[in-house]
Amino acid sequence: MFTLISTTIRRFVVFLSDVSFRKWIFIFGILGLVVPALYVLPFLIFRAHMGTVAVMFSWWPTSRLLMGLDTPNPSTAAFLFFYALAVLGNVVLYAVFGILSWPILFLLRLACRPPHE
Repeated sequence: MFTLISTTIRRFVVFLSDVSFRKWIFIFGILGLVVPALYVLPFLIFRAHMGTVAVMFSWWPTSRLLMGLDTPNPSTAAFLFFYALAVLGNVVLYAVFGILSWPILFLLRLACRPPHE
């Protein structure tokens, strides 16, 4: 079991060995954009929610800003403002998480690097 986990981690690190710091942050920023889209698009297309509110808060924490739309008749400007703020906040939050996780990837690269001959 330990060998399987070790081999999987090594393959993942080799896969990520060419990823630069900027690409790493960009990947996390894109994830921060994709997650809100996965929640909003099914609602817009099928008028159905994806998952529970607790799940949405865990993957899209800035969606709490959408509570500002809980007025009887929100204007279009307010609707666009709160959604843009929630999505942009999520992109920034995911990018910060990417920055904070970069040292972990760097240490994994060092640990999985083949020894010098």
